This record gives sequence, structure tokens and C-alpha cells, in this order.
Amino acid sequence: MELNSKFSCGSIAYCILEGNRVEVLMVGRVTIETVDSPGIPGNTLFDNYKPQKSYTETYQCVETGIGSGNVYTLGKNIFETAEEAIAALHEFKQSVLQKKEA
Repeated sequence: MELNSKFSCGSIAYCILEGNRVEVLMVGRVTIETVDSPGIPGNTLFDNYKPQKSYTETYQCVETGIGSGNVYTLGKNIFETAEEAIAALHEFKQSVLQKKEA
């Protein structure tokens, strides 16, 4: 199995910080987590025995700390372009406003 991440160490990315701004940061750590389990046959009360499939890319950036700094999730708060990051930030702010109004 070959895994390819969107960014590599040294890549420049657009990150949403503190839910209120976009900054350009340098990737310093790349983590890919993949789960592909057929599960255990039969009925069970526990979700971790059921079939599971997921793929997550997370990153840490030099400017916010490697090892103990912020963790950015691809498509959530780290993006390849400024436009994508700004659109996601706007969407996040809209959802917060809608929750306050409800």
C-alpha cells in the first residue's frame, strides 16, 4: 500500500488559527492514520468490533510547535490554497452564528 499525503515536511500551507484567522505556515510533521478492518462477524455491543474504514491526514507546523503544538486536520483547518482556507473559515463562522441564533 502506498500512502501519499497532501503536504510534506517543508511544504507551505494555509491554516486556520483559533477559529478566527488564516495564516501561512510551514509543515514540520505529517501523520497519516488509516483504518481498514473487516470487523468480527456476528452481533456485538461494541463499535470497535464492527467493520471500520477511515483515512485521516494530520499535520503540525513549525511556527505552532512540533510534538506539543497545534494539530491541523486536512480539509478542516489546513488547506493548499488561501481561497480554500478563507472559504472554510467563513463557513465555520457562519455555523457559529447560526448556533448562537438558535
